[in-house]
Amino acid sequence: MRRNPGGERSRRHHPLKGSLATILVDGRELPRWQYEVTGGARVWYFIDAERRTVWVQYAGTGHPKITE
Repeated sequence: MRRNPGGERSRRHHPLKGSLATILVDGRELPRWQYEVTGGARVWYFIDAERRTVWVQYAGTGHPKITE
């Protein structure tokens, strides 16, 4: 996430899809990504390329409820 946040996609690291694919921050639509740490644990983050910042939105040991 630090070196190449929107870089290499894999089974465990990919952009979110559908209505979760982006997030609105200060009037700007930013891409939202997911890293699957384990079978259930997830880290969701969004990338602000303009400010060179990655924001962690969710980190947990289970599936985020919003995806159910």
